Amino acid sequence: DCPTTESKSVGLRHPIGISCAIPIVLVALFASFARGQQFGETEQLFTGNIDPNSSVYEIEPDGQGRFLVCGVFSTLNGQPRPNVGRINADGTLDPTFSASFGIGGIVWSVAPSPDGGVYVGGVFTTVNGEPRNNFAKLTSTGSLDPFFGSANQPDGDVISLLPQPDGKVLVGGYFTNVSGVVSPNLFRVNMDGSLDQSFRPGTGPDSVVRDMKLHWDDKILIVGSFRFFDGYFRSRIARL
Repeated sequence: DCPTTESKSVGLRHPIGISCAIPIVLVALFASFARGQQFGETEQLFTGNIDPNSSVYEIEPDGQGRFLVCGVFSTLNGQPRPNVGRINADGTLDPTFSASFGIGGIVWSVAPSPDGGVYVGGVFTTVNGEPRNNFAKLTSTGSLDPFFGSANQPDGDVISLLPQPDGKVLVGGYFTNVSGVVSPNLFRVNMDGSLDQSFRPGTGPDSVVRDMKLHWDDKILIVGSFRFFDGYFRSRIARL
């Protein structure tokens, strides 16, 4: 049976846990009527042969025509890419992005940064051999960004990342503190990775934040397993 209990050590992102996760094959589905291709058919120009050797949990466009992928794999297309990688628009592996020692644990979420870097969140203790707990930033080539807020380390799983138009980043998941500052399940950092003291969600969500999106008016929608936000009843969906 699939586990349904939430755990900081497991960090469930979806109703299924790691033991029930199924490795997926990346495919691109495009409408291409000019070639007589029906919507929903596998795109023939997307090779899809990067062949991750275990589960992929998220794929995100990087804003430059490529895609970021993360999960609990160790190789892509036979090349070492521990838990995070980047693929080109045609589905081939991007050789210019390679985290040398990778990320020492699960990567639940990945998001592009305005400067071409990559935010990663999950359940890990090292990034490219350097200590980083559950949240970090990589450069555009996959190396660890040493200038990004290494002091702000959540004490539990980071499950969702949301870069905002002003360059700040919302971080959601299942944690209690960020480097000693009480920040239950949700916090925000500035462009340099420092904790954004202007973001004051009060007592915040009382349980896991699983995903976040920007609303059309730049307000924030969050979803998860919470029932209350800052003492107000907001069952599993809230708008900030």
